[in-house]
Amino acid sequence: MPSLSGQCNPAIGPLVQIGVDPPLGTTPFTPSRVIQPIPTAHLFSGLLDTGATTSCISAAVVAALGISAAGMRPMGSATQVSVATNTYLVDIALVFVGVNWWFPNLLAYEYVPSLNSGHQVLIGRDVICQGVFTLHTDGHFSFSI
Repeated sequence: MPSLSGQCNPAIGPLVQIGVDPPLGTTPFTPSRVIQPIPTAHLFSGLLDTGATTSCISAAVVAALGISAAGMRPMGSATQVSVATNTYLVDIALVFVGVNWWFPNLLAYEYVPSLNSGHQVLIGRDVICQGVFTLHTDGHFSFSI
């Protein structure tokens, strides 16, 4: 069972390395893909965000992947009312030591990261709920699949 753990700034939250690819369709979870390195241009800093229902990617991720929007859907947050937002079909990987754990064909919303937030991807409960996530008051976190 792959696991990540580390320390985080409680004011920001747990940041982890994330791989993002255009969707490969029905065969994204092959043994070679799991151990194959992710190209640097497809690696981003991601925030494990228990407040996000759905994972999100920034415009910088969209540009790096060269992908087109799959459509638009309303998205709201604690700080804004619901607005029409671009959505993208992507494969997202959590980068563990020695293995990339892919979550294929996710519908990710586009978001605008806060200035100096340190992340370009929000990993929402659509991914987090497929594993075990703990966050302690001292800033220690762990995530296991």
